[in-house]
Order: sequence, then structure tokens, then C-alpha cells
Amino acid sequence: MNAERQQILWRASPLVLSLVLAAALLVVVRSALALPRLGSLARVTTASDANRDSRGPSLSGDGTVVAFHSDSDFLNEGIADGQREIWLYDTTTLTFTRVTSASHANRDSWVPSLNGDGTVVAFDSDSDLLNEGIANEQWEIWLWEESEGTYLPLVLREYQ
Repeated sequence: MNAERQQILWRASPLVLSLVLAAALLVVVRSALALPRLGSLARVTTASDANRDSRGPSLSGDGTVVAFHSDSDFLNEGIADGQREIWLYDTTTLTFTRVTSASHANRDSWVPSLNGDGTVVAFDSDSDLLNEGIANEQWEIWLWEESEGTYLPLVLREYQ
């Protein structure tokens, strides 16, 4: 082996070793966290009619709760077409929980985000969830806590 080839191999060895160690670490971390394997799919929603949709999913850290917004009427409560509500889907019990109830048919709630165990949902909404006189199209950020079933606005404000 010539000297030039030895230098190339010598320089490449730390890179190769680093890649091997990184791959081994990924396997160990994946096993320790019990991360789900890629390749499995589960359909969570089925639209209540052809004009409805579900979007903006957020998955809890333990994978047991999916939050999303939808105008589908999963519990047959008379939700108007186009009225977006926040929903939770429990992947262990296969049940839906409606988090929001729009104050009027043209009010919406969007973009849910879950905490690690799926018990707190942050979302934006123009619904007057606490009957405070929030105007249509006045979007606010809210928290909903499962244990209390209560809404908390993230910004303290005054309405006129």
C-alpha cells in the first residue's frame, strides 16, 4: 500500500467509526424510548359526509391521544358543515372527545397542540368559549385541561 493511500484511509477511519457509533446509538436510543416502527398506519377519522374534513393532527408523547380540528360530526351532535371544532381521539379506547363547542355556526377552532401525556390542549379559536363578548374573527389562544374540562385564555384582555 502506498503512502498516499494510507493517508486517505487514516483520515477516513474516524469518519467511518463515527458513523458506526452513531448508528449503534440510534438503535440503543430507539429501543430505550420504545419508539414506534415506521410503516404502520391507522385511520383515526372518517368524514361524516363528503364535504367535511379533519386536519392539523397532534400526537401525545406516549402516542395514546391524537388532537385535531374537524368539521365532521363524529358524535352526531349537529355540527354545521364548515364549523371547525377541536377533537381528541383516544387510541386505546378508540373514542372521540369534543373539546370545543363553537359559540356560533361561523366560529372555528384550529391547530391543536398536545402536551406530553395528552391531558392539555393548546389551540386557537374565534369562538366565545367563556361568553366574554369575543367578536367574530377575533382569534385567541386557549388551553383546555382534560381533568377540569375548563378553558383558559393565554392572554388576559379587556373587551369593550
